[in-house]
Amino acid sequence: MKTLLYIEDNADNLKVLQMMIRRLRPADDVLPARNAEEGIDIANRMLPDLILMDINLPGMNGYEALKILRCTSMTRHIPVIAVSAYAMQENIRQGLEAGFDAYITKPVNMQVLDATITACLPAVDMVQSG
Repeated sequence: MKTLLYIEDNADNLKVLQMMIRRLRPADDVLPARNAEEGIDIANRMLPDLILMDINLPGMNGYEALKILRCTSMTRHIPVIAVSAYAMQENIRQGLEAGFDAYITKPVNMQVLDATITACLPAVDMVQSG
């Protein structure tokens, strides 16, 4: 069982992605966070295996939150996947260059979501077993 944290301010988007993950990965737990500050707090307390994060968040945006997660020893190893409606190639490039492990565009495709989560989790298994 893996623990995933989804940081998303839109309640409908949060519910949809949680349902998708539960359908694809029924053994995994999905923790919700409504903003970056709450997400960082949960990440530090719960140490999820993976974080999915919207970029356009109220207050602190996803890029700022990623910097904090990467500068904190407890969370720097956790893969972070951007989940964003900003779908232009330039947006995706910017997200990956900023340090996101992957970038998924909205509306989220279930197969892309599953493949991306699966691709990001093996690195977690190696860190935890090493």
